[in-house]
Amino acid sequence: MVANSFLYVRAHVKSGWDNKETGKAGDPRITFTNIQLLQGVMDAMAEKLSIQLDLKEIDQKLINIISTIVDGHHGKHNLRIDVYDMEESIKLSLPSRNYKVNISLDLLKELEEQQIHYKLN
Repeated sequence: MVANSFLYVRAHVKSGWDNKETGKAGDPRITFTNIQLLQGVMDAMAEKLSIQLDLKEIDQKLINIISTIVDGHHGKHNLRIDVYDMEESIKLSLPSRNYKVNISLDLLKELEEQQIHYKLN
């Protein structure tokens, strides 16, 4: 264990044992089912990355930027592009068959620097 680290903890709270003499339930019990360092949670829990694009903002320059970012982060997580048009209230989800990405802080930071909206699922 590393000092001053953040942890992801998954636990269940169960009711306490019944006291046979008094008939009252005891204090609740906590059962820990999973403990991980917070750095490893994103890789283990994230399943796909959804990039959200407004139809009006899509041009060749944006496509090249996204392609460059995705090419630099090959991995095992699914990639989906969500294109939406706010005026017509239309959303089109396009799952990628050819690209898979490694969801990491570097990838998310690059998307934020380019002001590309995304969602982790």
